[in-house]
Amino acid sequence: MITILSPLDYHLLGHPIQGEPKCIAVDIRDNIIVGRVAYHEVPHIGDIYVHEQYRNQNIASNLIKRIEQIVPEYYTFPSNDASRGLFRKLGLKELPDLRIFVKEK
Repeated sequence: MITILSPLDYHLLGHPIQGEPKCIAVDIRDNIIVGRVAYHEVPHIGDIYVHEQYRNQNIASNLIKRIEQIVPEYYTFPSNDASRGLFRKLGLKELPDLRIFVKEK
């Protein structure tokens, strides 16, 4: 089940989060958080994580699509090949030589 949490609610669940996100989309299965995507006010998406046992099940894609219902335009700095592939798959435009992906309307 995908739900949106405030940073305070996320922290109260015992999970640290980097920066100061506006909200966090989480995927909860069997009462554990198996994936998360943080949305930052700038607008910026970062801190994407999916538990190892739940990867390759479209969890990150679905979390990002949920965030896109709140904010249709944003940028992100993917730090590895997996996240770059994810943003390409979601149709974001890669800005050459900057390793920045942009979601535009």
